[in-house]
Amino acid sequence: MALHGRLAHVVFVTLLALTLTGDTSILYGAPTSLRALLLLPPLFLALTAAATAVTVTSWNRPHIGLAARGHQVTLLVGMLGLTWFCQHWNLIGWQFG
Repeated sequence: MALHGRLAHVVFVTLLALTLTGDTSILYGAPTSLRALLLLPPLFLALTAAATAVTVTSWNRPHIGLAARGHQVTLLVGMLGLTWFCQHWNLIGWQFG
């Protein structure tokens, strides 16, 4: 689950950069592609919350090894970092009005 969330974050940042570069239509309002793209950060917030819950519950299981725990925590830190990025740049709950 965390890997899918991280992949979605990378795709989001790439598409956001492609949407905002090279086109001046952003000066006259938010284009439809940007509006559609800004629907994803709330989904990322939900994926990060789910990954946090999975990490916490799996941490207490004795059969999960140290490498798997480290991998899960590393992915979770990346997801938390991009969630912070989206919140810092006001991409969660964007208002167009």
